[in-house]
Amino acid sequence: LYISGRDSEKEKAVFQMEGANVTIVKNVESPLLARVVNLTVSHFSTCGIQSLVVGTPHVYLSTPDMASWENVASDVGFINTCTNTTQFLQEFSRIRRAGFWFDVSRFNRTGIPLNTSRELMLERVNEILRAMHGRYSNDNMMPT
Repeated sequence: LYISGRDSEKEKAVFQMEGANVTIVKNVESPLLARVVNLTVSHFSTCGIQSLVVGTPHVYLSTPDMASWENVASDVGFINTCTNTTQFLQEFSRIRRAGFWFDVSRFNRTGIPLNTSRELMLERVNEILRAMHGRYSNDNMMPT
């Protein structure tokens, strides 16, 4: 089990009490870690959506008395929230049967854009190049 984040030592202690072999990973971005594991689990963290973007399934853990975290990935059914061990084991089994894979094309089918930062950056670069049109031709514009 690999743990990353600001409460890593606390989480490590909890998992070790349950008999898990735990390694804390530091100074590595969440999407990179998510790309090399089968599943990510969190208590309502943005790493859930980051995991999906790289094709790794995610599960949110909560308690029955805590309100669900409203986010687009849960709203469209991409990430389920488990509030007890039985639910988590069922979700884990479902994800395992699916091959520990999240189909990224599901984003497109729900209208959630994947490359918005890249698209916005290219749009802005093209605006700048158009403004400098006297020095650059349309043939030299960045591809969109």
